[in-house]
Amino acid sequence: MEKIKSYSEHHRLLHGLPTQEHELFFAYLAISPSYFKAHQYMTGSAKDSKNFTAILKWDIVLKTYSTCGDVFTTTFDQWWTTCGQSLFYIPNKEGGYSPEGPIKLLVNKINKETLIKGLSLVNWKSFFETKNNKKIANWRLGVEASLRSKWNDELRENRGKTAINVEARDAMGMLVSKKLKETLYLAENAARGEFPSTVPINTGLKFNSHDQISAQRLSSQAHIHEFSKIEREGLPSPFKKAARKFARNRKIIKKEVERQVQQRLEEEIKKLRTNSLK
Repeated sequence: MEKIKSYSEHHRLLHGLPTQEHELFFAYLAISPSYFKAHQYMTGSAKDSKNFTAILKWDIVLKTYSTCGDVFTTTFDQWWTTCGQSLFYIPNKEGGYSPEGPIKLLVNKINKETLIKGLSLVNWKSFFETKNNKKIANWRLGVEASLRSKWNDELRENRGKTAINVEARDAMGMLVSKKLKETLYLAENAARGEFPSTVPINTGLKFNSHDQISAQRLSSQAHIHEFSKIEREGLPSPFKKAARKFARNRKIIKKEVERQVQQRLEEEIKKLRTNSLK
């Protein structure tokens, strides 16, 4: 029996709206060291671009960049409208969209919490190291980023480096180190068109606070520009447009879903009757 779409899924495919996984893919491209190098290379802003060809699977990174484009000087909403939607969906002749675009997200056991926490660690790391102009200890990074751990409470109460919390610091430090390595794999695999994937990959690159903060600064400027434009010209975001359209068509959509459910139920009943007569 064909799986019946949920109401929210039916609405998403009707309008070609993104999921949180699509947003996370965009975010992981933005923290990928390889993808930022590709952005510098393609825009001519890198001084040492001759060394980029030594990066593992550099040709694939450039191919991903050619497909997914600039994720640094645009917001997700803008990217989705101009590029993202066509990467994950194709329009149907009868209306709506099918999730049959050229990019397919992987289906595995990696959950959203893991992806979100990885982003948080990298962003906090670049923030603190740029602000203080020195590296932050992994155990302290875990505390600042509120990484879920039984050691967190102890370290929050005693954030100083003391003889009392050596065990907690060591344990938290190892946990953060593992999470950062996992996040690097996710980001670098995303830059090669595989997401989400924690398959170990040694690209020769690491999270670089200078590059990370540069990427974040470009992203922040893009957000400020978009919000200023909306404020100045009164332009609604694509999601507000979709919400208004959804409100207008809510009854039509609901009736169509109910019709499909009823039709499938009738087909199942007909099959059961046919089988009982055999």
